[in-house]
Amino acid sequence: MKIAIVGTGYVGLVTGAIFTIHSAARTTA
Repeated sequence: MKIAIVGTGYVGLVTGAIFTIHSAARTTA
């Protein structure tokens, strides 16, 4: 999975941002 994210570049950054927001939302909830 990490290899796929690294290979996508920009898409990987977007995915990382979404994952971070999701994680933060879970922590807040």
